[in-house]
Amino acid sequence: TDVIKKIRKNFPDVEINNPLVEKEHSIMLHLPYLQTYYPDAKILPLVISPRYQRQDLKEKIHFLTATLPKKTLYIASVDFSHNMMLLEAMKKNDESIKVLQAFDYQTLSSFQDDHTDSPVSLTLLLVAMEQKKSTHWETWVSSHGALLTGDQTVQGTSYVIGAFR
Repeated sequence: TDVIKKIRKNFPDVEINNPLVEKEHSIMLHLPYLQTYYPDAKILPLVISPRYQRQDLKEKIHFLTATLPKKTLYIASVDFSHNMMLLEAMKKNDESIKVLQAFDYQTLSSFQDDHTDSPVSLTLLLVAMEQKKSTHWETWVSSHGALLTGDQTVQGTSYVIGAFR
């Protein structure tokens, strides 16, 4: 609550919209796991408008990294390639991972649904990781719906799971 008050004071354009957050699967999907593994954690879910201004976004993430506790866990919950076959999607995942590793904001901002559904969320994560000096990317999983279902004919979504250290 204190952080939200500080955000609202510094950035009056930020909306508090609990119904929107409650409908956002990229947030709600993770809550049971976060509550299990981090039962005492306080969670600050953010939904970013696709009509953001880059400088405004950087100001907000700088504010958050300076305001939130040092041991804050930052999560960008995004899908990667959409409506693609396995091999093409996995190639796109490799390209996306390279962009994340290189902190290549220019290429990231040009990404469409064939790479990720939210370049802005990944941009926020990258800026936060730079601020925290956690810039070594480690890929844990790169997968696709076809691998998860065992059906190579699935035209689906790909996923990348990893962490910055």
